[in-house]
Amino acid sequence: MIEELTHNKFSKEFIILSSKRLNLPRDTVCQYFKFKISNYFNMKEKKFGKELANKNLLLSCIKFLGFLFLTLIKSSSKPEKNKKYHFELLIDDIQSKDEIERWIPFEKEFKEENTIFISRISQEHIQSRNIVFRPFLKGYSRAILSAKFLKLILEDLPKVIFLSLRLRLNLVFIYTHLLNDYFYFYSLFKNYSADYLIQDRNLGTANPIKNYLFKENGGKITSCLQKNIIEHNGTALFYDIDIFFTYGEKTGEEALNLGGRIDKIHPVGSASMNNALKVFPEEHELLYDVLFIGQNTTSKRTDWDYYYQSIEWLIRLANESEGLKIAIKHHPTWRGDSREKDIIRNSEIIHVNKSENSYILGLQSKIVLTYGSSMLYEFMSLREDLYFLDPGKENPFINNFVYSDDIVIDSYEKLRLKAQENKIPRIKDSIDSKNYCRPNGDIPRKVINILKSSV
Repeated sequence: MIEELTHNKFSKEFIILSSKRLNLPRDTVCQYFKFKISNYFNMKEKKFGKELANKNLLLSCIKFLGFLFLTLIKSSSKPEKNKKYHFELLIDDIQSKDEIERWIPFEKEFKEENTIFISRISQEHIQSRNIVFRPFLKGYSRAILSAKFLKLILEDLPKVIFLSLRLRLNLVFIYTHLLNDYFYFYSLFKNYSADYLIQDRNLGTANPIKNYLFKENGGKITSCLQKNIIEHNGTALFYDIDIFFTYGEKTGEEALNLGGRIDKIHPVGSASMNNALKVFPEEHELLYDVLFIGQNTTSKRTDWDYYYQSIEWLIRLANESEGLKIAIKHHPTWRGDSREKDIIRNSEIIHVNKSENSYILGLQSKIVLTYGSSMLYEFMSLREDLYFLDPGKENPFINNFVYSDDIVIDSYEKLRLKAQENKIPRIKDSIDSKNYCRPNGDIPRKVINILKSSV
């Protein structure tokens, strides 16, 4: 559906307009167009979200004008006068204070003076590293904004409104995002460039405009460390990246069929798990019989009904299994979930503090379950008794290769037998754990060697 949309006459005109205005290749703009509208496609309802509806066109026009005036006011003339800084490694999109810790081994490989961090939040508490605080909507190049300001309002906005009405899709909303990404990365890379760019966000954040502008300013390779399971139905579509560093041999397979561009896939293991288990002792106590790794259910594009049914299975299991200690653990980024809390209210299920180390808790549990957390991939290199729950038999987080290894539980009865009596033998005698996650090793050294040899 999204691919077909780009062949429409009015979509093509929008892509040509954007390409000429920003001096970007048409194929880059086309990929960005698909990348962005896919972010607003609701998989549950099989339609685009309200943001792309033309009934919001007037509001989007007001926001478009507000965006231009706001960014001009907050823009800076300094970037055009400052010296351009070039590094070997640029670590992009730091969004929390704790994230820098897991990147330090990568920084050591290149040395501190050759590495720069780009952060979306202030990192004033850290003085010793090259950390640039660059939030969106602030500090954009005033020169580039001023050069295009009037044409964007007087020429582009009326044209994009017309194309929106003909296409029946709110292109003003898309154009605002496109401009924001262009101004942000244009301004950033004009001052801070590097040979190699690396990130560990969802693959779906591998922005085509970012990739192009990074290369235009001297960059050689863009890359992404795997952080999530590649979801079948739309959280990582139409990305643009040179190298995807995956957990295991097969965990990147689904990505090749989702409309994005990946030049090479290299399985290297889990840097996050390696960092989290640095001080974990070999001898440890068992805390839980069943640990369920939860997920952030904020995405409106995913149908989460079967996720909640998985939680209901846990409640039923707790009610039918006296003495069975069952816990749910969410990652530190979890923002809460009122529906999940209602489901487990007055039950024996324990909600573990989200700040606890998920990896350590996984090793302190007899059985680890999830609906779609990538931790099951990562744990495969360390332990057994790991299972995906699939109440609806259509879990978008279970990649195709997983089914052949008998680690999917698709009925409550199977879950009960496994948790209470351990009576579900796997058909295969062994699982090739390297398909899921390469074993612990010097991941930063592996990554750096691959980056340098790929130029």
